Amino acid sequence: RLNFSLFGGRASLPPQGASGAAGADNVITIAVLSNRPFPASGLGTEAPGVETVSVLTVSGLAGSGTVSTTALRVGRGGSTTIEEELEFACEGFQDCEATVQGYLPAQAILADASASVHLACSDFNAADEYLENVWIGGVPVASAARGPWPGCEGACHTEQAVLSSHPLRSQAGLVATLNSGGAFSVRLQASEAVNGHSCSGTAAVFVRARVVLS
Repeated sequence: RLNFSLFGGRASLPPQGASGAAGADNVITIAVLSNRPFPASGLGTEAPGVETVSVLTVSGLAGSGTVSTTALRVGRGGSTTIEEELEFACEGFQDCEATVQGYLPAQAILADASASVHLACSDFNAADEYLENVWIGGVPVASAARGPWPGCEGACHTEQAVLSSHPLRSQAGLVATLNSGGAFSVRLQASEAVNGHSCSGTAAVFVRARVVLS
């Protein structure tokens, strides 16, 4: 029996001579240490309720009863991975803000997340009708679409994608903030010309958006 640990990069086994009686098993145990959660993508299920992920490649094994594989599946230490999609409303006159906080179940840890923002077509049709700023956690997001969008006027049931699957890990501290019970905001600010069609029957709501975390 040979035991060794793999801490990163590559590991190889020393040449082994014949050992044990005929038919005896030679068992290799590989331990993997990780300083961060395994990614949520690419998961498979080996047994009900047991999430696993391919993190190792084993090749070049020789002898009877050995297998080379590029899909060695390694368990997650008994933890369970849950994938959810949550939606937060953002509504206001010419700007809006949605606060993301307090949705993690007890003892849960957020491994990764992305944010998408869908903007209702209230009055974003003309050249001077656009989003001036988009912030996540108080930081401007340069990759956000700002408009204008042709035909995006007086049609609050129609939406435009401001952000699509924007990774929260790209901004330092956001995932850690949620895991510590804190909050962050998603804020949109429109130009002054966005004032023609309200997305509310009771108030002047020219900026309405859905913030989706997944």
